Amino acid sequence: MFTNPSTMELLSTLIEQEKTGTPKEFAKQLGISERTLNRYLNILRHEYHVDIAYSRISKSYYYKNSVEIIFTIKTDEQTCSKT
Repeated sequence: MFTNPSTMELLSTLIEQEKTGTPKEFAKQLGISERTLNRYLNILRHEYHVDIAYSRISKSYYYKNSVEIIFTIKTDEQTCSKT
């Protein structure tokens, strides 16, 4: 699904701050292709029901509702979460 948790964390932070830029700029900031960016956004929208929109005026993605994304890494020995 998501190959790099730090990429998803940055994606979420930039959307929350409404500082993503255009899709091309956003993908570049994340170090991924636009296609991968679209895949990640679609996963968030369709599998996790996160309401994300894009504003042509502010040239940024934004959350339409309050969102808290918690990243969890599970190993055999422990679970670590980061909000």
